[in-house]
Amino acid sequence: MIRHLSRELPQHARVMLGTGPEFALNREIAALAGVPQLVNAADDLPIPHRPRGSTGAEVRLVTGMLNGRADMLCISAADVITAWDGLTLRLPRQVVRVTC
Repeated sequence: MIRHLSRELPQHARVMLGTGPEFALNREIAALAGVPQLVNAADDLPIPHRPRGSTGAEVRLVTGMLNGRADMLCISAADVITAWDGLTLRLPRQVVRVTC
């Protein structure tokens, strides 16, 4: 997924979130991904229970199933990439300055 994002949006940085114990895992994943502009912010930012933003961020839920039960370990990279590609990218607003 990180490599996919790097190819699709090379001008953007990617931020890996998580809790304190996930910092080392993120560091390992980042080393394996080998892409630029990848920031490990595990344990640096508060993570809400549900991924919602005050600006109305679009969210897709991706769930894997194992023996009829939800299991995050069964989520494939292809499932995540498909969900990501279905999101609408909102670009920053352009600021137009007019001099009078």
